[in-house]
Amino acid sequence: MSPAESGDNPFGTWVRDEANLPCYVLLLRDLPPAFPALRHHVANGCIHFLGDSAGRLSVLTGAPDRSLRLSAPQGGVFSAVYLRLAAADGKVSVLPADGLAAGGDGRLVWGVPYLRYEGHISREGTGLAFSFEVAVPRYTPAGQIEICLKNESDAPFEGIAEVICELAPFPRGPDIPPVSLFQREGIVIRPDLREDIGDFFLAGGTEWECAGKGSRLVLQAPVRLAPAAEVAWRFLLGTSRECSFATVRDQYAEMNPEVIRARWAEALMHLRIRAPELWMQQECLWSEGRLSGFLDVRSVRNTAPAINPGGRRFFRGIGAAARLPRGLLGTGVREMLGLALPLVETVPGQALAALDRVMCCQSSAGRVPERLEIQAVQDRVRPAADRSDLEVLFLAAWAWFLRREPATAGLDRECPFQDGAPGTRWEHIKRACDWVRHELGTGPHGLVRVLAGDWNGWLDRMGTSGRGESTLNTAMLIWALRPVIDTARRREDPVLADRLEDWRQQLAEAVAEAFDGNRFVRGYTDQGRPVGAGPNEPVFADAQAWAVLARCGTTLYRDKALQFVLETCLTSAGIAALSTPYPPPPPEDVSSFSTCPGLGENGGVSATVNAWMAWALASEGRADLGFRVWEAASLRRRTTGSDALPPALVGVTDWLNGPGCPLGGGLPAGVAENGGPWPEAAAFAWRAFGMRRLLEK
Repeated sequence: MSPAESGDNPFGTWVRDEANLPCYVLLLRDLPPAFPALRHHVANGCIHFLGDSAGRLSVLTGAPDRSLRLSAPQGGVFSAVYLRLAAADGKVSVLPADGLAAGGDGRLVWGVPYLRYEGHISREGTGLAFSFEVAVPRYTPAGQIEICLKNESDAPFEGIAEVICELAPFPRGPDIPPVSLFQREGIVIRPDLREDIGDFFLAGGTEWECAGKGSRLVLQAPVRLAPAAEVAWRFLLGTSRECSFATVRDQYAEMNPEVIRARWAEALMHLRIRAPELWMQQECLWSEGRLSGFLDVRSVRNTAPAINPGGRRFFRGIGAAARLPRGLLGTGVREMLGLALPLVETVPGQALAALDRVMCCQSSAGRVPERLEIQAVQDRVRPAADRSDLEVLFLAAWAWFLRREPATAGLDRECPFQDGAPGTRWEHIKRACDWVRHELGTGPHGLVRVLAGDWNGWLDRMGTSGRGESTLNTAMLIWALRPVIDTARRREDPVLADRLEDWRQQLAEAVAEAFDGNRFVRGYTDQGRPVGAGPNEPVFADAQAWAVLARCGTTLYRDKALQFVLETCLTSAGIAALSTPYPPPPPEDVSSFSTCPGLGENGGVSATVNAWMAWALASEGRADLGFRVWEAASLRRRTTGSDALPPALVGVTDWLNGPGCPLGGGLPAGVAENGGPWPEAAAFAWRAFGMRRLLEK
């Protein structure tokens, strides 16, 4: 693979590690001054590590809706686990942070199940090279730390090494009473850290002496390195509900970085996509591997979500995320449902578990709440406050499941509603249909109402009086109803099937009527004004993609809509959500958000929207153009040869700033306010999904 094909740029290069998995080597010295923090997330669904380019490492445990951050500042380093190296002359270094800041030759290696820091400590009389690697094994609530030191000076090095894990849980909840640590032979256990976590432990070799106290787990040992000598240490930290010195020691003995990578490679083998070019296959494998870290492998119905959406919702306890409005906290159902659809083919059990979790929060009237934490669902539509897409997204996720995995749907399985009323999975699907038809309803043009926004929450003023309409909602619903109708016929319920088919036809006619010469309008405001129509209005790529997927209008209509998107929305970084962003302030009947042009939904570039468009093109027999869209949005192609930003940075978030954005085109949306992107599962889920649709015969 040539450098151009692999996605090399001035900041680093893509390579394949010893397990044949893609990884990115980032050269810190080449980053521009004051560049935002670059975060890499490695996880296994049980424990999450979030490391940044300054050497700060955070550890998170627990389910996505009850996360616990374990980290505390120490010597200016915000890290949950670090190495404190005290030389005999009294000089102290904290790794990995100090080793990255000094010398300017630090590197980050970002792999699928691991993150490795490499650098030097260069002070008078001291020259130590180091590597600090975090790796996560599959299905185990623990992570492994491997630290290597090499003496590159002409004098021997002597000192004390301390591996420290700071336990400062956030959110704290009730004060945790002081508990004595259990310490023996290189293992420190903090018992009963929290009820939903169990015990927390730090383990090293038997040569390490335990020196923990309170909520500070410490292992220490003397270090003596002759010139050119090197040493490697391994540590294990994690949680356990049945923690003992014997079990921790056994767990520690069976792990090493090579085994961890090999097992991940074996597990991901069946997800390899036979893409037309090798770099495309490697990018899809990177996406599938990174996505695996967001899946909760311990998911149990009614207790834990199967999908961690990531982003600021999950990492809300770190930095700027802690300042989010209260209404944004918690696990978003919208994100979970949006992820369930692309996961159906690769991990159907996880997708089904997510749908089960959402159904347990659904009211017996069929309404789906915004967040899993909702205790009581209001069966009353509030146009000025409620968005209108949740039940539609719920039906779309189920529709893809019924298309791809009908044999495993288990539609007769009991799944109670939020209020305790009995019901089967099939009953939940039917109630969602009833809610959309009778409670959400349609507007004057026959399209599903938009209320205070649909999938695009930026459109929060289109329907606050209850008359505004959404083409996207309607098209997605039309697409979703087809497999539901087919399932009703297989279940010998012709009355339901005929009723849904009549409704589907009415909706399809309404979307066809919403075609405006060369595109489908995005919808209508409360006053009946079409949004996204005419020469002075932007083209909304999301509505065009779903109108095509639902096969609305004539073949000519659909061809025109797709072609118009390619002509007006395709940029060097992929399909922009809008052909022309709204200047601030946006029209009063469209949005209340005075967003910069090109930022987020106002003309940004989304991995999700790009996958929808590639899928729509493939569905109309235009896979050749679909590959063009997919390639433009790929994280390697859009930054190959660029001196603007490294591809690993743009791969972690769903939304990028569009061209011409005052904050910088191509940067992750929100990077200016939050100091760096927050890893999102959608960024990885939809990229591989789009390739699968392009290769589908």
